[in-house]
Amino acid sequence: MRYFNESDVKNYSERRTIILENCDINKASYVSPICSVFLSHSSQDKPSLKGVIAFLKSLGADVYIDLNDITLPAKPSTETAQKLKIQMKKCSKVIVLVSENSRNSKWIPWEVGLADMDKTPKKIALLPKTEYEEAEWPKQEYMGLYNRIIQYGGLWYVQDAETGNKTSLEYWIKS
Repeated sequence: MRYFNESDVKNYSERRTIILENCDINKASYVSPICSVFLSHSSQDKPSLKGVIAFLKSLGADVYIDLNDITLPAKPSTETAQKLKIQMKKCSKVIVLVSENSRNSKWIPWEVGLADMDKTPKKIALLPKTEYEEAEWPKQEYMGLYNRIIQYGGLWYVQDAETGNKTSLEYWIKS
């Protein structure tokens, strides 16, 4: 078993496929009214986002990312929070990019709490981006409640936080 890491980010960022056409995180765009995945992340993880989005898109996800949302105010405010709440409701799943930067994020804990109230925990998955083994990746205590995305036998899965059972990530995204 292993987690998503910097090599995966680089691999997916460098792919020259249609997947990457819509992964320009520096360009604001129209946000589709319905998406399959709301991607919660630290703004400090911006360099990894293109690879993460390409990875999720390769599995059939339509990813919402706040950096591309032209309807959000330039400076975060109460309006930002309200619009993120609305957008999260439109997405069927929430994936949280967990990295060293997550601990300092003001938005990730709020988004996880919001997702927990709006969705069942089964519709929330952590995507730890780390080179470390299980016990070492940076996490808050409450993150133990949620599924996590792992690679096992060369395939990507969502591992149930309670049972340890694995579901294909592609199936989980689409279900």
